[in-house]
Amino acid sequence: MGRERDMGRRLAPVPVRTGTTGEDRADRAAFLTVMSLPALALADWLVLTTVIRDAQCERYQRGGGMGCGGSPAMEEAFTTGILLTFPALAVQLWLAGFVIRWLRNGSRPPLGRARFRRGN
Repeated sequence: MGRERDMGRRLAPVPVRTGTTGEDRADRAAFLTVMSLPALALADWLVLTTVIRDAQCERYQRGGGMGCGGSPAMEEAFTTGILLTFPALAVQLWLAGFVIRWLRNGSRPPLGRARFRRGN
């Protein structure tokens, strides 16, 4: 009977916070991931080329980074860095997709694990 009396009453509007749902956070994370792809690829290439170049200098023991190896060694570091950038970028995109999916699902623990409470 109590419900019948409440049916004719108007409810007061309730302010709604926008941008806090898991889908909104996941959409923002996906947008930022896509927009940062060129910078991420360039950073991967620079890091990998530098690491390969330093490894070549150490292997041949030719001194500092500038006087090390010459043109053939630099070409080798350049191409190897490019070839290794793609797998590194693929792993980073997989991790970003994992985080985006985690955000979209409401930030529940990954892999379906239950949260443990103290005292139980």
